[in-house]
Amino acid sequence: MTTNANTNFGQRLEMGDDDATLELIAELIEVTPPTLSRNFTDVTTHDSARDADGGVPQEFIPDEIYDPGEMTFKINYVEGSDATEDLITAYGARAKKLFRLVGKGAGTTSRFIKGYAYISSFAPDSRPVNGVQTATVTLKRTGVWTRGVVTA
Repeated sequence: MTTNANTNFGQRLEMGDDDATLELIAELIEVTPPTLSRNFTDVTTHDSARDADGGVPQEFIPDEIYDPGEMTFKINYVEGSDATEDLITAYGARAKKLFRLVGKGAGTTSRFIKGYAYISSFAPDSRPVNGVQTATVTLKRTGVWTRGVVTA
């Protein structure tokens, strides 16, 4: 059996106020896509069935509301660069920004996830003697995000 696995090289992350203003976040090193999480409501009743050992396992239903999660990414931290200044400005302004993450999909297609988020942290990383300056940025997603195929 052959694999459909893709390599990671070529990820793109863009930020803007809307689709027309999306711009590439330069110097992207790595990105961690969001993890979705959902709470559950305990619906166990006095009529719930007992298991073979006589215990009553709790019964749950998923809540309709879910947390769209956080996305983190790391960039080369270049003090005064457009990318760094745009991110710090958006953080300071508590601005809701549109983000689009583009990566490889099945076959030769590029796929995206896109939606609004707030920058919840901008953290310059440690600066060892040997290495480059980097920063880690965390986004708190808000609202509906869409997924699709990049057409242009």
